[in-house]
Amino acid sequence: GVSCGMSSRNGRPAERLQMLNEASGSLLSTLSAVEQRLGNRDVSKDMPWANPGMKKVVVCLQRKFPEYPSLSEVDKTQGPGDLQVQAKQVCHQLEGMYLALQDSVEFLEEAWELLTEIADDYLTPMFEELPEVSASYLELFCAYVQTILALTQVPDKDMLACFYAYCFQYASGTADVSFNKLAHLLDGTCKDRATALAAVRRNCLEVPEGTKLRRVAVIDYITRLMMGSEAGGGGCGV
Repeated sequence: GVSCGMSSRNGRPAERLQMLNEASGSLLSTLSAVEQRLGNRDVSKDMPWANPGMKKVVVCLQRKFPEYPSLSEVDKTQGPGDLQVQAKQVCHQLEGMYLALQDSVEFLEEAWELLTEIADDYLTPMFEELPEVSASYLELFCAYVQTILALTQVPDKDMLACFYAYCFQYASGTADVSFNKLAHLLDGTCKDRATALAAVRRNCLEVPEGTKLRRVAVIDYITRLMMGSEAGGGGCGV
């Protein structure tokens, strides 16, 4: 996971920037691998939601998402079906990919917390006096946006989350407490690219007036970043 580099919330901002930027590289690589794996037809046809016998279960889970999968409703939908019998096997099959999504939630929370903290407390002299920290700050913002966009591109991400959460609870007897944050992120911000970019810009504009994220120059830069070549700039590959 990426969390090993993100546990120090009390470190100096420059050090925390470095840790999060280092963590983002491996996280984005992992998300890319998940996207490619689920986008591979030979792999995707073996996923539980692709099983023709699971059609009613898929409809039930989609109807309730982003709510936590209801064991009783799914059981009623399929009767004493294969999913319960295979719960541990499905958890094992999906766990690595599911944990990559959960790592993304943790990274986004910590990155946004640090970005807004620095914008509020440290940014005033930073662009002029601390160019390296300034560059790291913008690098982290790029990674924040790229992570959100990477999540939007994962095929069947809602089914991945639902099937894992259902099977985890069935196999272990306890609900996966991290599901709700992930599910609402996938169903809201990360539904598609346009929704994701609009959400990022809205987050920036909702930062309190006193912070430098509200400066026109920074907001304009962010807009160019998010729009890429369409707005004539943005070198962060988003």
